[in-house]
Amino acid sequence: MLARRFRAPVAELLRVRVRALYVSPAVTLKAQANKAGHNRFGVVAGAAVDARSVVRHRLKRVVCAAMRAWPSSLSSDFVVILARPAARLSSGELRAELDRARDAAVQASRIT
Repeated sequence: MLARRFRAPVAELLRVRVRALYVSPAVTLKAQANKAGHNRFGVVAGAAVDARSVVRHRLKRVVCAAMRAWPSSLSSDFVVILARPAARLSSGELRAELDRARDAAVQASRIT
């Protein structure tokens, strides 16, 4: 579990139109700059991903573990939205997908 200071306000970010930095069939990454001075993360894995909560929580744990290694210099709120194909990915494949999302976030931070 993430410490409270590292949790992004997911409901707020989903309500406001935030552009997606990375979109794939399994993962969508949305980001918005924050003033906290460090990254904050949120993961959305609804019942549409898999009816079994064990699977959804495993996916969330894999995502959280991968996101802890992201560079804190980005200073943004990140929300990862998982889709149904994410449930069929192995942990390694999901981490690779998140690495591609991280690279897109780093690239976007260089542009802005």
